[in-house]
Amino acid sequence: MALLNLDAGATASDLAAAQVSAGDAVLTRLHNHIKADGGKVDEQIDKYTGKQASAENLTWSYANILHALHTRRGLSPDPPGPTTTTAKTTEGGPTNNPTDPTANPTDAPPQTCCSSVLFESTGAIGASHPELVGSYRRIGTDATGRSVYKKDDVYLHYVNDVAYKFEAWVFSSSADDLMGDVVNEDTNKCVDATAATWEILTDNSWQADSTAKVSCDGNTDTCCSGLSITSTGGIAAAYPGLLGTYQQDFAASGDHPTYTKDGTNLFFLKDVIHHFEGWTISDSSTEIGYVTNVGPADCAEKAGNDWEYLDSANGAWAVDSSLALECVEFAECCETVILSSSGPAQEKFPDLMGSYVQSGFENGRPIYTGPSSTQMKYLNDVAHHWEGWVVGEGLGSLSHDEDASCPVELGVGGMWQEGNGWVRDESVQIVCDF
Repeated sequence: MALLNLDAGATASDLAAAQVSAGDAVLTRLHNHIKADGGKVDEQIDKYTGKQASAENLTWSYANILHALHTRRGLSPDPPGPTTTTAKTTEGGPTNNPTDPTANPTDAPPQTCCSSVLFESTGAIGASHPELVGSYRRIGTDATGRSVYKKDDVYLHYVNDVAYKFEAWVFSSSADDLMGDVVNEDTNKCVDATAATWEILTDNSWQADSTAKVSCDGNTDTCCSGLSITSTGGIAAAYPGLLGTYQQDFAASGDHPTYTKDGTNLFFLKDVIHHFEGWTISDSSTEIGYVTNVGPADCAEKAGNDWEYLDSANGAWAVDSSLALECVEFAECCETVILSSSGPAQEKFPDLMGSYVQSGFENGRPIYTGPSSTQMKYLNDVAHHWEGWVVGEGLGSLSHDEDASCPVELGVGGMWQEGNGWVRDESVQIVCDF
């Protein structure tokens, strides 16, 4: 009863409803982890990365899911309540059979862990803190892998206060706060999949608000986490340094995302004094730059083809219709990882072992910098038809030829260089450092 959050006086119908809801939650979570793989189901889900792991396309994984879906299809689309019945007409007249299958399959699981979420409340929270109600955009990821959201000056984020054994989703004025006046102790990885268990601190006591909920905000555009900017026209000729790959700066992003590349910023500027509102590429983070696009588009890649650049030779703005912005997906990997070995790699390259911190991105994957400025990165050596993760200069002193988005997904094992050959060390491993 406690596992399903049922009171002591719960009825059989209450139990049935809770069981169906719990099953739906499991299938929803599973869908969230496998949807990016086109429905392929492996044996396990890595508890640190959320990626699928172990044996691929495991038969009994599919069998269990199909069995669960078959059973679920035989239930009401909504969890059964005390009066759930299904009318069915037979030759002998109408009968009530609550377990008959529905005519159509149930809806697909709702999308979760969205880049934009909507907080709603018509109860105590909405009345006391109306500023919390509204749409929040994801601005980053914390050490637990959970998203951090922001709306105006309000943050929606996860707290893990080890000293007080307190974990919850909270609203606060800083993403570093360990407490807030509005909390939800549901530890779900996705805030838009948490239960309706939000509470507000009133007169030194916690008051539940069953009307409060967080859901995926389908009305807000989901912008790219990275952009590749190219041009074959005037901008390429006048400002070639502004072209290239930009990564979203979550700390600087607000209502619109902000992107950076080598000190150059692509952001949405609203300059009331100069009557300017639109996207700009600038050396400054607060002033208009040499490239602009006037318009209210939420995302830079949806701003249209009317990008302009300052033609200094003619002292006027000129249109460059060739400018193109394409999405580049950046892998969301741990900020810090630890490289270790208890085998020959440790004996041969002890100076390479230790902590590595993200220092940049290349081809959508992170570059890590560790001891003595040694780099850990994904290398695509076209000339030698080889690609994989390396640690060290060139092809590296350590390497792994698996095509993984993050180094922690490589598992245990790797190769280390001995003279002109490579030797395998099964003890090499890379793990997240939280």
